[in-house]
Amino acid sequence: MFGRRTSGAAGAVTARSGDADLADQAQAAKGKATPSRKEAEAARLARVKPPRSKAEARKLQRERSVATREAARKGVTAGDERYLAKRDQGPVKALVRDVVDARFNVAEVMLPIAVVALVLSVPPGTKLISLFLMYLVFVSVIIDSLRLRRLVKRMVGEQFPDAPTKGLAWYAIIRSSQLRRWRLPPPRAVRPKAFGRK
Repeated sequence: MFGRRTSGAAGAVTARSGDADLADQAQAAKGKATPSRKEAEAARLARVKPPRSKAEARKLQRERSVATREAARKGVTAGDERYLAKRDQGPVKALVRDVVDARFNVAEVMLPIAVVALVLSVPPGTKLISLFLMYLVFVSVIIDSLRLRRLVKRMVGEQFPDAPTKGLAWYAIIRSSQLRRWRLPPPRAVRPKAFGRK
């Protein structure tokens, strides 16, 4: 009788020590201790506790707005579909952006050249040069935009044959006119050989 009790007690102690070992292992795996019920309740109350004054409510609202904007900025930078504007969403628009970003676009340099032409137009002797430069860039942008439009339609037709192409060419041209470092979502294509310089 006593032997059985001793055996049962030893088993219980072994089981308890085994449970303690498992708990220690779980805690080590998580890297931190599981909060007690009291601590968890206090944390929950702190989250749902209403602000005590209007100033505290405004401060809390500002903190939430900053956190939301930061999450949206990081999402757009990472190309997360949830944070992109509606005009940028979808695999077809992503393909168009990749096509634009994978090639050199003459429209990218139109703004810097326009600034140079404006500076050249100030001295009387260089006005003709600045005018010729602006016309040259303008014609080059038109020709390059037509080539980009054809390339976009071809690539979309190959990869998404059933997708509507309305507005895609204009979307591509608008993106091509932006300086590469200012484009949103940021470029992810680095001149792959699939696009080349067509």
